[in-house]
Amino acid sequence: MRRLISRYSILLVFCVLTGCNDFLEETSQSEVRPSTVEELYQVMLGEAYPRMTSLNGDIIMPYLELLTDNMQFNDVVSGNEAVLNLVEKFRPIFSWKKEMYEECALVNGMGTWDLYYSRICGCNVVLDYLDRVSGDVEKKYDMRGQVLVLRGWWYLQLVNLYGLPYNEGDPAKNPGVPLKLSMEVTGELFPRNSVAEVYGQIEKDLLEGTALLKKYGTETSAWKMSYLAGMSLLSRMYLYMENWDKAIVYADSVLEVRSGLCDFSKFDDVENAVSGNIDKTYSGVYNSSVSNEIIWMYGNSKENTLYTSMTSGSLDPALYAISDELVDCFEKLNNPGNDSKVDAGDLRRCYEIVSGYYYDSQRVKHYYPYWVTKQGRANGIYSYSCSAKGLRTAELYLNRAEAYIQKYRREGSAGFRERALTDLNRLRESRFDTRHVAYVPVESRTDIDVSTADKLYDFCLLERRRELMFEDHRWFDLRRTGMPRLEHKVGSPATTYVLEVGSPHYVLPIPEAVMKDNARLEQNKY
Repeated sequence: MRRLISRYSILLVFCVLTGCNDFLEETSQSEVRPSTVEELYQVMLGEAYPRMTSLNGDIIMPYLELLTDNMQFNDVVSGNEAVLNLVEKFRPIFSWKKEMYEECALVNGMGTWDLYYSRICGCNVVLDYLDRVSGDVEKKYDMRGQVLVLRGWWYLQLVNLYGLPYNEGDPAKNPGVPLKLSMEVTGELFPRNSVAEVYGQIEKDLLEGTALLKKYGTETSAWKMSYLAGMSLLSRMYLYMENWDKAIVYADSVLEVRSGLCDFSKFDDVENAVSGNIDKTYSGVYNSSVSNEIIWMYGNSKENTLYTSMTSGSLDPALYAISDELVDCFEKLNNPGNDSKVDAGDLRRCYEIVSGYYYDSQRVKHYYPYWVTKQGRANGIYSYSCSAKGLRTAELYLNRAEAYIQKYRREGSAGFRERALTDLNRLRESRFDTRHVAYVPVESRTDIDVSTADKLYDFCLLERRRELMFEDHRWFDLRRTGMPRLEHKVGSPATTYVLEVGSPHYVLPIPEAVMKDNARLEQNKY
C-alpha cells in the first residue's frame, strides 16, 4: 500500500498528469498543479475513470471468467503439441493457484490491485483538489459526484476479489481491503479494513455521489457516471448485502426513469445472427448506436478475448473456450414443440456466443464456442460506440427479481412471486425469438419448473448467468450464493482441479509484491 500511495499520490499530481492535457506540458513537472476546474476535469478523465484507448486502455480483470464454470479447457487442442505448451500460460488462474498473480505476471490485465488503487488515488486527487481550483461551483459538484460513484465502484470490486462475501460469517470481523480516502502522503502503512467497513465506505460514497449527480450532473455520455449509474450500483451493493428491500428500492428508482431493453428479435441483422453469420452483425447490448439499456459502459473486446489466447489466428485453436455447461443452459426453442425453422429460441445464444475455428493437419475446419461479444461483431475492437462491460437495465430487472424471490422465500407472499416472474418474463421476452411465434412465459413452460420458491430462485440465478455472462458477475455471484463446488480439467492427459464448497480459494490472494511492501497486510488463508 505504501508503494501505491507514494507512487500515485505524488506522481499522479506532478508527473502522470502530463498526459492529461497540453496545459501541463508548459510547466516544470515539479510545479505541475491543476489550477482550474477544466484542468482538474482532464485529470478525472485520465486518472479516475477506466481508460478507453486503442493503445493504452485499461484491461480490467480479463481473467475473472477463467475462475468460473463459464469456461473450460478446449479439448480440441489435445492433439496440438505447440498449442499445449501455451496452456501453461493460464493454468495458475484456471487451477485457482495461490501464486496465480506471480506466475501469470506477464499476462495483460493481471495487475488488478495496482490498477484499482491507482484509479482510487486518481479519485482522491480530484476530491482533494476540488476546493483548490477555480471555476464553476456546480461543475465541481458534478465532478465530485462522478468520482465518489467511481470510487465506490472500484472498492466494490476490490472487496469482492480480496475479501469474503458480505454474507459469509461476520463482515465486521472478516478482513477486506485497505481504505485510502485521501491523496495525502504520510508514509503510513495501511492495514486491511473489515469487509463491513469497506462496504460502509462504498455506501457512503455512492449515496453522496448519486445525490450530487442527481442535482448537478450534466454528463450525457454513456462513458460517464450518472445518478442512474450510482443507483444501479447501490442496488447491486444491497443485493450483495442481502438487504432485499433497498435492492428493490434502487432498482425501482432506475427502472422508473430508464426501463428499456433491447428486443433482439427486432434487430435489423437478426437473420444473420440466426443463420450463424455473426461476423455480419453489429447489434448488441453494449453498442450504444442500437442499445437502449446502457447506463454506463467501459472497456473493449480485449476484455473478453485475452483469456482465449488464440495463438496464431485460425491455424490453431484457442486454449480455453466457453464451457459446454454454459452453452447448454440456453434454450434452443421459445417453447418445446416449436419448429426450429421459425423459432431460434434464446437469441443471446445466437448474438453473443461466437464460434471459433481451426484447421487440423488434413485442413479440415473445426468449430467450437470461442468467446462472448456484447457489442456486435462488425464494429471492431476499438469502436467508441461500443464497449464490453458496464451497467445495464437488464441487471436491475434481475436484481429486483432475485430480491422479490428472497422476500417470497422468507414471507411466503404470492405477490412477491408474481413480481419476480413479471421481471424475469419482461427480460426474457426481449431476448427470445418472437419473429414468428409468441413468447411463452416462464410459468407456462412445460420444461421449466418454478413451482416452489427454491426452484424459482435457482431459475433466477440461471437467468442471471445467461444474461450477465462475461460481464464480471459470475465469480461474484458464485461467491455470494454459497461458494459451490467447481471442477476444472486442463491438459492432455487431463489434470483435474477442484474448488470445494466454501473453499478459501474463493477469496483471491493479495499479490506477494504488495505483501512485501506492507508488513501490516494480512494474507488471505489458503
